[in-house]
Amino acid sequence: MHIRKFIAALAAVTLPLALTACAQQVSGSPVAAAGQSTATKSASDTGAVPASQAGGTVSKPKKIDKVNVCDLFVADDIKAIVGGTVDAPPSGTGCTVNTTKPSTTISINATATDKSIVGDSIQIGGNSAVQQKSNEGCGVFVLLSTDPNVLVGMLDIRFFPIRPAGDPCEITKKIAAMVFDKLPSA
Repeated sequence: MHIRKFIAALAAVTLPLALTACAQQVSGSPVAAAGQSTATKSASDTGAVPASQAGGTVSKPKKIDKVNVCDLFVADDIKAIVGGTVDAPPSGTGCTVNTTKPSTTISINATATDKSIVGDSIQIGGNSAVQQKSNEGCGVFVLLSTDPNVLVGMLDIRFFPIRPAGDPCEITKKIAAMVFDKLPSA
């Protein structure tokens, strides 16, 4: 059981870091690998909706740059939504929170705005968001600013239950709403 929890926690921490590390502009033109199609697929080809086409609504701009997101809430806030016992208090600019009984891993980060994220369009606090459900759990990405000068303008919440009890996306949306409500207005 500890190995599964460790793997889930490792995935929750490394994925947002890897995505943020790749968030930079590069010059040049894309070239297909040998033997591969040069046709491109848009989000509309797959039926998914990128955040930029999800209305892009930011009715409540929030400040997330230089905010320690995980200092905005306490373990009892997570316990009220997820249940169980929080293993360690959340703190910092981004964090992974683990609970026991039920065993879950929650990743909470402020990330670079990525309008190419695809998934189901939802709203959190009146702002456009994208929800991605997978076999492992659920991710919710909330747009916090439409200002092109704001690099870090997205809230990234991921919830990974070890043994799901109910819809993981409902829990993820509650966590996202709790963090969103505690962020300072821009």
